[in-house]
Amino acid sequence: MTDAMEQRVTGGWSRFADMVVRAGRHDSLPESGQFINAPVARGSTVIFPSLEAMNAQGHRTYDHEVIYGAMGNPNQHLLERLIAEIEGGRDCQAVCSGLTACALPLLAFAKAGSHVLMSDAIYGPTRRFAKTMLRRFGVETSFYPRWRQKRRCNL
Repeated sequence: MTDAMEQRVTGGWSRFADMVVRAGRHDSLPESGQFINAPVARGSTVIFPSLEAMNAQGHRTYDHEVIYGAMGNPNQHLLERLIAEIEGGRDCQAVCSGLTACALPLLAFAKAGSHVLMSDAIYGPTRRFAKTMLRRFGVETSFYPRWRQKRRCNL
């Protein structure tokens, strides 16, 4: 590897490591200091001073605002911003289960008449979701066999 190539590689890793360490943190620190980790936010129900305030906040669903306990809290919103920054994306959605993580993009992009191709080795609940719910929505799903490699062990 030439010196120029090595500098680009190590420089890239250095920039990435710096970004990961700093990502998701506040831009400015108070003079009194601040813990490096975010405080844990616990709660289930969000209360507002008035119905008008609640309705105004409800229109900000995708702004990482606290609206309803099941729609995220400050810790989840911080995680989503951090993942989006690491991945070079604009936004991210963290969900609470594997099935939700698999079903969400299917529900977002598949529509009646679509054909979805999935690996035969797909997560079991996602297969069940495709065979039942997606079928009800008029989405056809096919499963392709997983690739099997013959392995030999030489001891």
